[in-house]
Amino acid sequence: MGCGSMVATVMATVPPLPPPSEGLLLGRTLMRSAWRDLVLSLPGRDAGQLLRWHEPLLADCPMDEPALLEALGHWLRPRGRQLVVVAQDFEGFARHYPRFTQWRRAWTHGIQALQPEQAAPVTSVPLWLDAQRALEWLEPSLWRARMVSSPQRLQTMHAEYDVLMQQCVHAWPANTLGL
Repeated sequence: MGCGSMVATVMATVPPLPPPSEGLLLGRTLMRSAWRDLVLSLPGRDAGQLLRWHEPLLADCPMDEPALLEALGHWLRPRGRQLVVVAQDFEGFARHYPRFTQWRRAWTHGIQALQPEQAAPVTSVPLWLDAQRALEWLEPSLWRARMVSSPQRLQTMHAEYDVLMQQCVHAWPANTLGL
């Protein structure tokens, strides 16, 4: 039995985590844990059709863990779902996350990679944004963030993210054609 099959079996038998609750997060460990909990809770909740990530400090998120990739794939499976990743440096992103980069090739139909034409401030849009939750940076240098679930605040964040997306170009092709 391959590693992916074992993870799928475990995912099918273990109930999904509840999403992290709203509140202040202090420290790198809590941020990484909140990210992990957000991804693992995706299969068991209505996160909507659109999941948005903003890269400035994604390098510190646990994106290469097999269980997280399996949960993300489970969420992406239904038709019409899309993960949007906005990043400045996809080459560094790919080097830092080789498993995610390889996994992404199989899911390219559901993943949109965008690069801002100009650098966006780290705190301008949340690190994570879906229909029910956002992970919002307050002070990245101090690892201070906030989990948000207020519908009004989420609506504002989606509008801010839409503005950022309008200032982006498509980036990070899943397959590069060579001569």
